[in-house]
Amino acid sequence: MSLRAIVEFVVHFDRFRNIDLFRQGYNLVSCRHLSFRCYRLKACLYTESSAIRAVPAGLFDDTRQLQREAPPAELPSAEILDSEQAIVTRGFIIRFIDEIVDLQETGHFRLELETNEVRS
Repeated sequence: MSLRAIVEFVVHFDRFRNIDLFRQGYNLVSCRHLSFRCYRLKACLYTESSAIRAVPAGLFDDTRQLQREAPPAELPSAEILDSEQAIVTRGFIIRFIDEIVDLQETGHFRLELETNEVRS
């Protein structure tokens, strides 16, 4: 019988601030979590195949308090990409330098580890 440790965490996308404008257009924010196995000698193996991936478990849109304009129909809504194990925010359009876009979306991740992988 093996024991598993479960770690759950959330990433909240409050707002996006455009610092520099090279060109106007459609944007979105993607987030995924990778943990790497580190050994007692503090040597970490940073390869894609050795990564422990946190699986997206949910996506929540907290826009009840915002009065934003309706997005154009061609902009995608927020979603979980199962193929990449990532969370993607809704699409938004950037028009100006220093423009701030309220996103108010929260992604929920779940990470399961074997107890022999958990070290203090």
